[in-house]
Amino acid sequence: MSGKQTCEGCPVLCCSWVGSRIPAPKTKREEEAMVWQLGFHNVKFVWDGEIWHRFFITRCKHLNDNNLCSIYPKRSHFCRDHNPPHCEYYTKWESKIFDSQEELKLYFQKNGAGKKEPPPPEGKEAG
Repeated sequence: MSGKQTCEGCPVLCCSWVGSRIPAPKTKREEEAMVWQLGFHNVKFVWDGEIWHRFFITRCKHLNDNNLCSIYPKRSHFCRDHNPPHCEYYTKWESKIFDSQEELKLYFQKNGAGKKEPPPPEGKEAG
């Protein structure tokens, strides 16, 4: 077996969500809005130590029954640029994932409302 990393055997993590960066909450109201959004199905927030992201868990409509891309030769540049080994399957995330209202609410209570950015994850110092 070669050392090349491929999509073979991957559970199509990259084709199972849509996400984007969002501004860090600066007020209690903005924090409450994030907590409220977690009341909807298939929404998650991720804090990667520097940036907040909002994810919508959903399946790409171009995946076939075998979890392969049915438009592979014509796929978007976003998909072309998202390849192993720099993907969710091969990369260890040093992130905090929030998928429940209670968990995010506790996080904000512990870290204080209105902070420009949350403190870095434990074991990591701000640089």
